[in-house]
Amino acid sequence: MRLGMNPLRLQRTTEPDKVAAVITHLPNQEGYHAQRFEVIKTCLLSMRLGAPGIPVTVWDNGSCPEMIDWLQNEYKPDTLILSANVGKSNARASLYHMVNPETIMSLSDDDMLFYPGWWGACEALLKHFPNVGKISCYPVRTQARWGSTLTREWAKKNGKVRTGKIISEDEDFDFCTSIGRDYNFQKEFTETEIDTVVKYNGVEAYCFAHHCQFMAYAGVIAPYCKRSDDCMADEKPFDSSVDYAGLLQFTTLQRYARHIGNIVDPKVSKEFESMKL
Repeated sequence: MRLGMNPLRLQRTTEPDKVAAVITHLPNQEGYHAQRFEVIKTCLLSMRLGAPGIPVTVWDNGSCPEMIDWLQNEYKPDTLILSANVGKSNARASLYHMVNPETIMSLSDDDMLFYPGWWGACEALLKHFPNVGKISCYPVRTQARWGSTLTREWAKKNGKVRTGKIISEDEDFDFCTSIGRDYNFQKEFTETEIDTVVKYNGVEAYCFAHHCQFMAYAGVIAPYCKRSDDCMADEKPFDSSVDYAGLLQFTTLQRYARHIGNIVDPKVSKEFESMKL
């Protein structure tokens, strides 16, 4: 039997129109993951600092008890989703399908360092350019190899384009450090590659957007967030599918985020400490 009526029956839900989301995964603290707890903390704390007032969602893919305890009792995101390891692609698809299509959501891997102002810089580009698929604040030269053809073509027709080695050597070096690549090899590897920047109605941006950190309108990007049986799916098809769909992808000219890797090196540690978190 039921007596009376649930008092929440007629209550309307309220959902945020902006969300900063991160997919975390720390199965243990051994081997590859030995120092990743500090990496994830650095990511989440710096991300929140640079997005004041923006609700934070964390999707955790089967992390160890220590990670879960820190998330629940210290970090305390606005929304915390705990699941078995369903894989990054499946978590991403779920996150972008669970909010209103008009919601602006930034999604990040758990090994990024964010600099103050990152949210505002991304949102400004998202609202400035037409027909945007996704926006990033992490400039990486090699990202232009895929998923950016349409954006470069659009830029040549609709804006003022400049090309060259625009990403600084320091930023390129940081990228190599974070993925364990020798910088001399990187310089030879990318000797013939150039960066493309478009100026459109007074605003400049790189003509690509990296998959490890991006912002998008949920309803626009959700159809391209495909599910996968692989825990670590290849991200290039995701970037390319957005390009093939005719959607534009841009990155802030100033670097507002960088990849850390699985170790917080001295430079990252110094930059993080300077934020006085």
